[in-house]
Amino acid sequence: MNWDFAAVIAQIIGALAVVISLVYLAQQIRTQTRESRLNATRELAQDFRNLVAEVSLDEKLFALFRRSLTDYENLSEEERARIHMYFYSRIFGLHEQVHLHLRHKNIDTTFLESIQNRFSELIQTQGFKAWWRRNSYIYTAEFQEYVGKITSVNETVARSSSEGPS
Repeated sequence: MNWDFAAVIAQIIGALAVVISLVYLAQQIRTQTRESRLNATRELAQDFRNLVAEVSLDEKLFALFRRSLTDYENLSEEERARIHMYFYSRIFGLHEQVHLHLRHKNIDTTFLESIQNRFSELIQTQGFKAWWRRNSYIYTAEFQEYVGKITSVNETVARSSSEGPS
């Protein structure tokens, strides 16, 4: 066996090792990305459950929350300030995270649709619309657009379902 032939065999073996390593690395990255997406989804789902539990378990917060969705304009200044902090820090804090994960494609799309549907129900209430008109300026234009898209999709669905079958 001559040395040139041995060198060619060594190069082929080396090239195959590199290809096998790259395939393995790609598989590991895909697996890690999938796990990361599931972890982000799991955390957001837990945050959402905590948000719902927080409102449902606190009678005063529940009463204020319900009134704010139907009669925001008639809340006292203190009640408006309180619900503002809740909307701002808890509800929109969660949905800003959802939006961020969506932007980076780091969330399960089925979960995304589910949480957007729930969010859409909230932002269709008269009280919420009144709050949003007063406070949407505190959010980025991109997030305002995201909320607008959810609102317009829900309004389209609501109109078509109220019109009934053709």
